[in-house]
Amino acid sequence: MRSELCPNLRGILAVCLCLALLLACTLKDNHKAPSDVSPPAATRHAPEVAADWTAGIVSRSSGLPQSRFSLVRKVRAAGHEGYDRIVFEFSEPGIPDLHLEYIDEPVRQCGSGKALYLPGDGWLEMRFTPARMHHQSMTTVVNRDRYLRLAVVQRLVATCDFENRVAWVAAVSEPNRYRVLTLDDPPRVVVDIQH
Repeated sequence: MRSELCPNLRGILAVCLCLALLLACTLKDNHKAPSDVSPPAATRHAPEVAADWTAGIVSRSSGLPQSRFSLVRKVRAAGHEGYDRIVFEFSEPGIPDLHLEYIDEPVRQCGSGKALYLPGDGWLEMRFTPARMHHQSMTTVVNRDRYLRLAVVQRLVATCDFENRVAWVAAVSEPNRYRVLTLDDPPRVVVDIQH
């Protein structure tokens, strides 16, 4: 009698184990937190925003009135397979107007006109209006000059936080093609620069 139950019990245990593993994998996939780390599967972007790779100018109007502004809350950068990624996170009312293009040297601070001599052979300027990186005399982004050891992006520096204009420049080893994506919840602008 005992020998007859053992094969049945082993079969039932094997089926239960397979079902438990299947359920665990399903729950893991359904509960992944949204991330900036990998390319977004579903992105929302206006037709003016380049989801394709370009070396030209990317511009988009948000329709925000100049009397309102978005706060830049966070700026982060990381390397990925095939590209370096820069992410700008904004507060409500959302993503402001944006304008991206490679600019010539010398790169200048917007208020003082002071020249910044940056490394690399390309300087991708990323401008946002109406936007600020300060609120009630408090800065929202502390580290505004970052030396990076990424494949392409060597330095990331804020060049403007003045009169509702924010600008950052990515000093890159080569003026490689880039793409711009916009994401919601929280509002973000994602800039990927190819290796």
